[in-house]
Amino acid sequence: MACTDETRITTGTRARERYTRRDTQPGEFSMFSLPVIIGAAVAGGTYYYAKQRKATTGASVTAAALSGAATMGATAIVSAMFVPLVLIGVPVAVGYYFFKKERAKALGPGVE
Repeated sequence: MACTDETRITTGTRARERYTRRDTQPGEFSMFSLPVIIGAAVAGGTYYYAKQRKATTGASVTAAALSGAATMGATAIVSAMFVPLVLIGVPVAVGYYFFKKERAKALGPGVE
């Protein structure tokens, strides 16, 4: 079966129709795989660092799993909010830059 953007799937006894869409084709990078890649890299680095410090294997694995999972969660949240942050942040930054007023940051010399 050829991969298409829309795949028709019939399920159930009443033959309900449901449409699904593939986000990526095989071999294509997905934004959702970024947290997994970064989390795995951090977990590997944590395990390596813990073993260099002569920690037990159990402690090394626990530290690697916890740091990898936390990094994966944080990366997923940041990547999910990236587009809204850019859409809101860029106009706000440009507006602040153009409309800010020059104000004295401190009192001048000789003023008491």
